[in-house]
Amino acid sequence: MNVIQKVKNTVKEYELLSKGSFVIVGLSGGPDSLCLVSVLQTIKEELSINIFAVHVNHQLRGEAADRDQVFVENTCAAMGIPCHVVTCDVAALAKKEGLSTEDAGRKVRYQAFFEEKKRLEKELKEENSLKEVVIAIAQNQNDQAETVLMRLMRGTGLDGLVGIEYKRKDGVIRPLLDVSRAEVEGYCVENHLEPCIDHTNLQTVYTRNRIRLELLPYMEQNFNPNVIAAFTRLAKVAAEDASYLNDVSEKAWKSCRLQEKKSEKTNVLKKSEIVDLKELRKQPKAIRKRIIILMLKEKGLLQNVSAVHLEHADQLVRSGRQPCVAEFPNGYRLRITYDKAEIICEKSITLNNKKANKMHLKKEYALKGEIKEKLVRQDEVSELKKMKKNIRAFDYNVVKENGMPLVLRTRKAGDFIRPLGMNGTKKLKNYFIDQKIPKELRDTIPLVACGSEILWIVGEAINEKYKVTSKSEVILLLEYDERI
Repeated sequence: MNVIQKVKNTVKEYELLSKGSFVIVGLSGGPDSLCLVSVLQTIKEELSINIFAVHVNHQLRGEAADRDQVFVENTCAAMGIPCHVVTCDVAALAKKEGLSTEDAGRKVRYQAFFEEKKRLEKELKEENSLKEVVIAIAQNQNDQAETVLMRLMRGTGLDGLVGIEYKRKDGVIRPLLDVSRAEVEGYCVENHLEPCIDHTNLQTVYTRNRIRLELLPYMEQNFNPNVIAAFTRLAKVAAEDASYLNDVSEKAWKSCRLQEKKSEKTNVLKKSEIVDLKELRKQPKAIRKRIIILMLKEKGLLQNVSAVHLEHADQLVRSGRQPCVAEFPNGYRLRITYDKAEIICEKSITLNNKKANKMHLKKEYALKGEIKEKLVRQDEVSELKKMKKNIRAFDYNVVKENGMPLVLRTRKAGDFIRPLGMNGTKKLKNYFIDQKIPKELRDTIPLVACGSEILWIVGEAINEKYKVTSKSEVILLLEYDERI
């Protein structure tokens, strides 16, 4: 089956496009995006779609980036496709916001795509048109395999195995997800397309590049020549199972929610955000955890919820101990009182790469210090063992993936840590006992935490999960300063 037919099948199976759709293609000029815009142009009349392109010049590769921009503009002109170009100093943005250049670039690209989407939707609205506007991203089958494998290595559940979605609720679609990178390159050759090559994709600096250039080829050669297809099949099966479990969880959640009194104005019973604890306990463990996730999402927490956070919350639900609280990132908590469970939110302050940034909550008066933070490359870090006790280094990408935002505070019930060198976690209370730290001092020790997980017991220990290794790409330096 050729590439064009595969894309048509994917579009049909996942209902990516409707008749008259306005399609914004993220066009970098590389093989994937060039293949995508060419295929869509080929089937344009058949699907009755309108194509637009957005190109982002990241200003990271000097003249090469400018050449890519000119190439994209000329290609779009030749195809008769409107092209909107956005220029941004991504390196400066990354430094300003404390991001890696990879994350800063992604942020700029998606912002550009959605701004163009908003512009087109406004025009269509003025014309009283109901046609949809979607954003087509050129991720392929290999990208899917890399994503699933990367999540497996970091530790993931069923939802993580779903990988990259074919269609998101915000209008992002991926028509090339069933097309391999080899097929993309073959299509470009057959159709005399000469894509731009970003040589940074050939450098093994980033984790994804190492998976792409080293790990997957090794697995293909030594274990399974069809490993890419195997990972994408896994993602599809996981997506089907996750979708079913999510539907079941939605129904179970509705049965657990308490009903509020009838509104005097509408005489209609409203659904409360509070859940009946007894009904929640009756649910299977997998459903209970998904209900907690749904509760968090309704309150606004959409990411950074780890398996450890959910396990701790579920333990409290099952224990029946009251009152108690399970901590989640971003100041979110599951509070259990009087046979009821609800999500509350007390917003914490996020690290933002300023020279000095107070992260402790105003309610906590025991601490009189502040945290200073800095992002650096690994070669800029002095020998880790010789650091002062009030300074520690962490793998920023792991922190960003699992532990943001961070909070400076003192201990709370339920706190835990995985001490350096250990495989499992340990309750903070037990750590203090093992280290023979006097009771009267335990409430004064500064902690850097994400929810109930402790990343750093200042002056004592750091969390094994967030330590710097030879593979760490960006280092987060934290310094505790008492002099305020």
